[in-house]
Amino acid sequence: MAVHCLELATSGAIRAPRADDAPRLVAMFERCGPDTRYGRFLAPVAHFPARYLADVVDPAPGQWSWLVSRDPDDVIGVGSLFRTGLRSAEVGLLVEDAEQRRGYGSQLLALMVVTALAAGITTLDATTLSSSQHVRRMLGRVGTLSVVTGGIETEVRVALVTSRERAALGA
Repeated sequence: MAVHCLELATSGAIRAPRADDAPRLVAMFERCGPDTRYGRFLAPVAHFPARYLADVVDPAPGQWSWLVSRDPDDVIGVGSLFRTGLRSAEVGLLVEDAEQRRGYGSQLLALMVVTALAAGITTLDATTLSSSQHVRRMLGRVGTLSVVTGGIETEVRVALVTSRERAALGA
């Protein structure tokens, strides 16, 4: 599924990354505070992880990524969907601090769900901090959420619900 640019109601756009976006992603990462960085990468990272940066700007087959931007020279968020099995994929979201709680993460996740279902993926996996209730609520809105492991970090699994299934349930 190719999405070149999707205009958002929140004065931004979701678009596919380009190779020249690497510096914009690094700048966005630098605008994230230590808690946001830790919440995404589950480690005290000082620099945008090089491997993840490379995967985002040049996704391999079975990997998808999107950027949220307000203009062509700005990146305020990134989402990734990396296949981990025949019907499963890992999701990753990072929205810079000043732009959080404005719906960008939810809109990225919605695009990930559409892409996942089109690719035959029915289960999404994510590792979050146990304190990240808002992330688990967001994930729970796209399917049936189950906690796989607990502790400081919580691994969650989301069984995706198709629009047909949602309609059958009357939701």
